[in-house]
Amino acid sequence: MNKTRLLSGIPVLLFVTALLACSDGLETESRRAAVKPTTTASHVPHFAWISAEIARGGQPKSEEAFRELKEIGITTVISVDGAKPDLLAAKKHGLRYVHIPIGYDGIPWERQLELTRTVRELDGPFFIHCHHGKHRGPAAAVVAQMARGGMTNEQAVAELKSAGTAPKYAGLYGTALVFIVPTEHELAGCTFDFPEVAEVPAFAEAMAVADRRFDNLKVVRKAGWRESPDHPDVAPAHEALQLFELFVEMGRQEEVRARPEEFRAMLTQGEAAARDLEAALNADEPDVEVAERSFRSLSQSCSQCHQVYRNTARDPQH
Repeated sequence: MNKTRLLSGIPVLLFVTALLACSDGLETESRRAAVKPTTTASHVPHFAWISAEIARGGQPKSEEAFRELKEIGITTVISVDGAKPDLLAAKKHGLRYVHIPIGYDGIPWERQLELTRTVRELDGPFFIHCHHGKHRGPAAAVVAQMARGGMTNEQAVAELKSAGTAPKYAGLYGTALVFIVPTEHELAGCTFDFPEVAEVPAFAEAMAVADRRFDNLKVVRKAGWRESPDHPDVAPAHEALQLFELFVEMGRQEEVRARPEEFRAMLTQGEAAARDLEAALNADEPDVEVAERSFRSLSQSCSQCHQVYRNTARDPQH
């Protein structure tokens, strides 16, 4: 039996917290584990090699990013994010995409099998990314590296620390800590056709889009709640409106109506904050005070929801 299946029977958060407290000396060992290329992709957030065959980072969002990945030798891009990969840009630069979405609460056994098959059966080097490149992407990358060989569980945990993976994501650290390379028999039972775009539940897809809207609002906030000169494509009021509409549509989904009242209350709070933010930004002169108050309320509701439902195994679909 794979050790990952045993995690549900132990206090994961306490266990991983204790591990992190005593693993500071492992980072150097992790860096010695393999000879890593010195090339980089400057247009890819948090890009880093973890071995000669596997790199990790954030979502490539521009032509330059995909071009750089191709130029430094990447052949296959693996997305573990819930959003649809940019297949057009990837194919333009001769890159293959494989979509294996995961959550923040850990990497399920089936996904571990799919990652293992991908990095064993397809051509590398591989670039593995999530949205920001600090949490799910690094976790999937170390699983992939352990599946290929040349990295221990302790080195995997050290790599997550090096990537800046937050300790609150106990499930991701737990996966790195207890992963065991699948047997050939287990891999043979994994039916997987390396999809370019995986089927993602509607709510999970909506949450992935909401994350990006929220990131855009951070850009607007930094610019004083006005259009940022560095991001002329981000219209302040429009971003807030789109986020509001997302919350409204999510609230109509049968999947959401079946969730706990606490969860639905958090979603309603976020919807109201996004509505107020849009109103504040839609005036001839942005109401900075209301915008700040609404944004803080929105941020608080999202953080509370993530802490309860996304960062733990309480709700693996969120």
